[in-house]
Amino acid sequence: MKRLEFGSYLTINHRGERIRLFIPPKPPVSSDLMFSAEERKTLAGTLFSLGRLEGTTKLSEIGEKLWNLTKLREICDSLVAENLEGSIYDYFLGICEPDDQNHGSRFKSDLMVISHEFDLHMNLLQSKRADLRGFWSETKERIGFLGGVVNRPGGFLGRGSAGLSSVPPPEEEIEKGLENLLEHLFQNRLRLDPIDSVAIFFGMMWMLNPFGRGTGIVARSISLALLRREGLMSHSVIGLSRSIIKNEHRLHEALSLLRNTGDWEAWTAGFAEMVSEAARTTESFNLKVSRMYFADKEAASALGRPAESIHRIIDVVFENPVFTSNFLVSKTGLTPATVNKSLKHMVELSVIRETTSKKRGRIFQHEELMKLFGAETGPIDDDR
Repeated sequence: MKRLEFGSYLTINHRGERIRLFIPPKPPVSSDLMFSAEERKTLAGTLFSLGRLEGTTKLSEIGEKLWNLTKLREICDSLVAENLEGSIYDYFLGICEPDDQNHGSRFKSDLMVISHEFDLHMNLLQSKRADLRGFWSETKERIGFLGGVVNRPGGFLGRGSAGLSSVPPPEEEIEKGLENLLEHLFQNRLRLDPIDSVAIFFGMMWMLNPFGRGTGIVARSISLALLRREGLMSHSVIGLSRSIIKNEHRLHEALSLLRNTGDWEAWTAGFAEMVSEAARTTESFNLKVSRMYFADKEAASALGRPAESIHRIIDVVFENPVFTSNFLVSKTGLTPATVNKSLKHMVELSVIRETTSKKRGRIFQHEELMKLFGAETGPIDDDR
């Protein structure tokens, strides 16, 4: 729905180009939103997809493992979304050998930073409003405001209807915008459906773009935290980053439409479609992991006596699919001799394979799980 007034632009000249700094208004409340029948159908479908994922994860015998794997999957996708390079293999290996700086140290560092942000936001929204206000200040110090800076990659938000590049507002306007978001998150949310509230938060964050490239990580992780706070994802984590990467062009078009018309209904429905898609792909990922896990345990059971030790190793492997024998000893409490015998059985069963040819310090990986994980978290090929 097009609104008569929606935000404003501050036009400046920068290096011979006219630049428009967009200043959004306060987020809407429920009385402002008038969804069409088709848009309401989309929103209902998203709630169904989230509910189905939540139910299947909660009832799964390995629900905690699925939570950990999908959480890491989303964090790794954040690296892809920010165009950071690295190997998930090196990351897992870095957990096994934390003192070895040769194994993906930069990737591990990037991943740890994003993981820290993710955990921070997951817990943040359980706290008081004053804590969130402090969070904006801390994030500003940690990442830095982009406000009004137009000569940095990622600062442009696309071109408006007049063909002028649009960038975030000046810093003082960002401060006002974040204050409006505080009100939205802690006061108006009770007058909005959960999906509406998250979509509005995400749209406002993109329009304000307070932290430059860091805004994407903050917006995605807090959006997931909001869904968790509303009880829609207490046992699961959807792959929101992957869905956003896949639909990035469409998202930018919707954002441009939102800035120029104030059509929150169309934006919310489009965002809900991405959330629904993320829920469905996550459910598929969980199902494949579960089938793999129980198939491996069934194969081990056929060995008889060694099965008990192998089962304990499988439990660890499905949390860290790249590992060493020493790592398994520390995690399972089994003796080195028992671990090595079990690994031999698992190699013979084709459950795992050795990635080195050393007699000592051997490295193994769960081949099929890594293939699945890599397929879900690697860079997207448009022709795939």
